[in-house]
Amino acid sequence: MEFQIGPWTASTTTNEISNGQVTRRLEARAMDVLHVLYDRSGAVVTKDELIGAVWKRYAVTDHAVTVVISDLRNALGDNSRNPEFIQTVPKRGYRLIAEAKPPANQKTEPAQKTPLPKHIFAMFFLLAGVIAAVVFSFVENTTTPSVQNLVVIDADNATNEVRFDAIASSLTAITLDAVTSADDLFVIRWRDNTAIASAPGGWRLETSIIKTESGPACFLELSDRTTGQTIWTQSKAISADRFATAQSELVAEALSVIGVEAQPRLAQSAAIAADN
Repeated sequence: MEFQIGPWTASTTTNEISNGQVTRRLEARAMDVLHVLYDRSGAVVTKDELIGAVWKRYAVTDHAVTVVISDLRNALGDNSRNPEFIQTVPKRGYRLIAEAKPPANQKTEPAQKTPLPKHIFAMFFLLAGVIAAVVFSFVENTTTPSVQNLVVIDADNATNEVRFDAIASSLTAITLDAVTSADDLFVIRWRDNTAIASAPGGWRLETSIIKTESGPACFLELSDRTTGQTIWTQSKAISADRFATAQSELVAEALSVIGVEAQPRLAQSAAIAADN
């Protein structure tokens, strides 16, 4: 599907936007968010509504939405202070303020229908029967689900030092951003008792800020929810302004143990901010 926002034409098929001179690729979730804003052009869309429409079964924080909106503004050449495309409505959400319409070259006239020969209908029925048989055989022989359950525990400040409380909260957000970037994980927050009860098995990921001889470090532990056995642990040194990259790398390493690839963005944004 294609749609137009101001001078930009967006394609949900290729996840690209183009203004006739420049073509830019968006991440899938960024395109999904842009599509939601387009569908509700001029109306305020809350962060909760965006999370429900785009992230769906994944548990994410508002930070994930903020990062995607920032990516969209960069791609569109927009500015949050003087927006031309996406306006932030304080304490409510976001609104698409640019003109939204179908692409200029999209044809709206219905194509003339030509009656199909009778033997074509017979072929359709035969083909439908073959497809149904193949699908039934595939479902019947598929016993292993592709999605794994992962319970994420909020980061714990085990140092008992107040100065690390804010970092612990940030580590939780970074962890959630990383694990929800993987399409083959069903992510559950530890406080969601209903989801935990309805999705047994899988894995449990815990983060702690600990003290070591060389200073503070973030410590991750991955365990099997069924057996309770710890299958992986690792730690990395951190500082007050250098913790996002360490946490991101640890989460990616933990997920690789269970064959899952993550592409976190919050950590990348934090690292860029720290460098600047």
